[in-house]
Amino acid sequence: MKLKGRLANFLVPTAGNQWRAWILQPRFLTPLVIVILLGQLFFNLFPLVKPGVLGYSSDITPVKIVMLTNRERQKAGLEQLRVNTLLNKAAQAKAANMLAFNYWAHVSPSGQTPWLFFKQAGYRYKVAGENLAKDFTDSESVVQAWMASPSHRDNILDARFRDIGVAVVKGDFKGVKTTLIVQLFGAPVAGFADTTQPTPSSLAKNFNSFPSLATAKTINPLSVVKFGIVFAVGLIVGALVVDSWFVRRYHIYRLAGRNAAHAGLLLAIVLLVILTQPGIIF
Repeated sequence: MKLKGRLANFLVPTAGNQWRAWILQPRFLTPLVIVILLGQLFFNLFPLVKPGVLGYSSDITPVKIVMLTNRERQKAGLEQLRVNTLLNKAAQAKAANMLAFNYWAHVSPSGQTPWLFFKQAGYRYKVAGENLAKDFTDSESVVQAWMASPSHRDNILDARFRDIGVAVVKGDFKGVKTTLIVQLFGAPVAGFADTTQPTPSSLAKNFNSFPSLATAKTINPLSVVKFGIVFAVGLIVGALVVDSWFVRRYHIYRLAGRNAAHAGLLLAIVLLVILTQPGIIF
C-alpha cells in the first residue's frame, strides 16, 4: 500500500480501514493515549527527577524579561522602563546571595532586605520594588506568571518606576540545579541617573557587560514534550471530527462511544498541558 493510502487509512474513514480511521481504533488509540499520559507525567515530574536539565536548558534572558515587561507597560499606557546598570548589579548580587545562602525570599535569613543590594550597588532611589521567580523555562512564562499575581503585576505596572534591572542566574539551590530570576525596579532621586534607553540594541549592549547573565538558546525538553502531546491530541481530535462528519454524511452506524465526548476530553487534556508550566514566583 502506498504511503498516501496508509496515511488516509490512518486519519480518515476509508474502505481500507472499514470506515474507521486507524488512529481511532483500539490497536492504535490505546497506545497513543498511554504515550500522551506518560508524556504529561514526564512533563510534571521531569524537573524533579532531572533538575539539572531545567537549569541549563532554560530559554530565559534579561533582555527578553525587560522587553516583555515593557510590553505590558505599553499595553497599560505607561512609560517604558530604562535598563539601569546599577540595578543590574544589584539584581545579580541578590541572586548570588540567595544561591550562596540557600534561601529564596525578599528578605534573607540574616535579615538583609532587597534595598541593601540597591545601596551596595550605588543606586539611590525614591521608590523601589522587587520581583522574584525560579524554575521557569522561558521568559514569556515568567512575565505571564508575574502578571497573573496582583502584587507582582503592581510592580510591573507601577507608574512611579523609571528604571529596571534584571539578573538570570543558574546554580545549585538547596542541592538542586535551577535558574533564579531577579527583577528590580526603581525611581532615582533627583539629579541621579545611570540608565540607557530600552531599545533592542541598547539592551543588548547594556547586558553585554554581564556575560554570566546571558542564557544560551537551547532545546528545552519540556517544550518538546508539550509540543508532542498537543500534536498527538490534535491528530486524534481532528480524526474524531472527520469521523463524525463521515458518520452523519453517509449514515454509518456502529457500536462506539460518542465522538463529541471523546473530543471534549482530549481538548481538556490539551488545555491542561498548555496551561501547565513549572516555575514559582515570589
